[in-house]
Amino acid sequence: MTREPANRRRLGWLMVVLTILAIAFEAPAAMTPLLPPLAYGWTLDGAGTVQTVWPGNAAERAGIRPGDRVESNGFTERYRLDFPRPGSVAVVHRGMRTFRVVASTNRVEFNYTWFAALSDLLSLPLIAFAGFLCWRRPGLMTIAFWLFAIGQVGGFDIEGFYARLPDPFAGILHAVLVAVIGTWEFYPLLIFALRFPYDRLDRPWERVFERIWIGVSIAELIYVSTQCFSIEGGLAFAIAQNAALPFVLAAFIWRYVASDAETRRRAAWAIAGIAISAGAGTVGNLLFEVGYDNGLGVGFLVLANCSTIVSALGPYALVYATLRHRLLDVSFVLNRTVVFGALAALVVVVVGAIDWGVGKLLSNTRAAVAIEAAATIALGFVLDRVHAVLERAVDRFVFARRHAAERYLERVIAGLSYAETRGAVLDALVEEPRRAFRLSSAAAFVADDGSFRRECAWGWRDAEMPQLDGDDPLVRLLRSERTVIDVDDARWQNGATLDSAARPEIAVPLLLRDDLLGIAFYGHRDDATTLDPEERRLLRRLADAAAIAYEAVDAKEAKRMLAAANAKLASLGLAVAEGGSALG
Repeated sequence: MTREPANRRRLGWLMVVLTILAIAFEAPAAMTPLLPPLAYGWTLDGAGTVQTVWPGNAAERAGIRPGDRVESNGFTERYRLDFPRPGSVAVVHRGMRTFRVVASTNRVEFNYTWFAALSDLLSLPLIAFAGFLCWRRPGLMTIAFWLFAIGQVGGFDIEGFYARLPDPFAGILHAVLVAVIGTWEFYPLLIFALRFPYDRLDRPWERVFERIWIGVSIAELIYVSTQCFSIEGGLAFAIAQNAALPFVLAAFIWRYVASDAETRRRAAWAIAGIAISAGAGTVGNLLFEVGYDNGLGVGFLVLANCSTIVSALGPYALVYATLRHRLLDVSFVLNRTVVFGALAALVVVVVGAIDWGVGKLLSNTRAAVAIEAAATIALGFVLDRVHAVLERAVDRFVFARRHAAERYLERVIAGLSYAETRGAVLDALVEEPRRAFRLSSAAAFVADDGSFRRECAWGWRDAEMPQLDGDDPLVRLLRSERTVIDVDDARWQNGATLDSAARPEIAVPLLLRDDLLGIAFYGHRDDATTLDPEERRLLRRLADAAAIAYEAVDAKEAKRMLAAANAKLASLGLAVAEGGSALG
């Protein structure tokens, strides 16, 4: 019973390690704009024939023309035609004539490297998110998405960076990169689509098809890794890279159609985003292959790289759906700390870049040290000011509705000490949070002779769980842990019998000293998002205040009843006295 969870935990941590290694390995791809592009200034077909000569480059200066044949004998020489090192020389034949071309800094009509760098930068957070999914929910579905994510980085850029390794290591690494990053990223995406979003296959034919597809994917990986030099840059390469797209789109459409209405609503963003990403990536790959290899001009390259950026942005729809709609239950929420930390880090990076830029611009001046020191001090004051402004802006704009709801509930908590009736306390416990946070359901149960009776509810049907047994597992858990309990994590069987709209998300105990006076249940928001830790803490404070107020109301009620009883006894005593005197 414990081996499987332990194995899953080990798998999750293994994926964390692999994610860190993948980011460290692929991050240099984003450095391509900072490195001088070293090339011969041509494009070749799979047979090594020159297709295009770029103006102003080494090939043009050496007199190379389209149709010339470049000599390549063996693994390393063919690889170095695409990724030369400083001083690399290529031998070109035209009939009986032979030319020698020395690789030099490449000048092209359109510098696409900034587009590629942006696409590569966008892929790195996606890899981190995929690793996070694998850590929190290890399984075939999340691992398939992770394989897709690591393939989003530009293969040409990362190959160009590691081409600086000595031979034959660079060539071997090139074959692996072409296979895994260059052509394979869409193949595991189909497995993700079949299992999305619950990581399961509900029909026998899905299981059979998944096994067949895994076999096809492995065969494609082996074929491309062994044939990468003969098909690179050609139509066969583009076909191998994009053949999975129709199947992936069909799998996503099937998953959407076969899902229930609630899952469709929550998964629509993710399905559309990833499908658009796959389609845009395929369009970009085909345009780049056709346009670059055949010299069709800058327009093709611009469109190809714009498609690549769209492809890099598409999967972020899954990130959005996971955080906002809890599409994949990974026990993670977006709160003030996360947003503020991310924005603060961004500001620090921008300010640091400005400081670095100022230092570079002034590096050749005599007053460089003094001016840079003054600029650094000034930027320090700016950061201090930005910190306060950013904190207020996050609360006011990013979390404006939540901030207003929390301020309102703070006032409700303060006013509970003046409650005069049990109805007022229960209303503050159920109706006020429901309106403030726009919850789908809320209910309050009060202790009653060993059990808990439902006294107030919204979104629950009248016949749904009017009473809760005092020995219910959830009740025992609330007594022992004395904190907010996530109903799904507690595996509460009675909760599964409730209508989906009323199903609670959390249970909050009403505790006073060692006594459990009641239980408050709260559902998710109307837009299916979950309550974050700060909101749960606020509801816990509300429950604590309600418990105190409820006992105070009981005490006042008991005091009133005692006063009424004393008054009645006094009147009875007076009547008895008067009757006795009358008899006397």
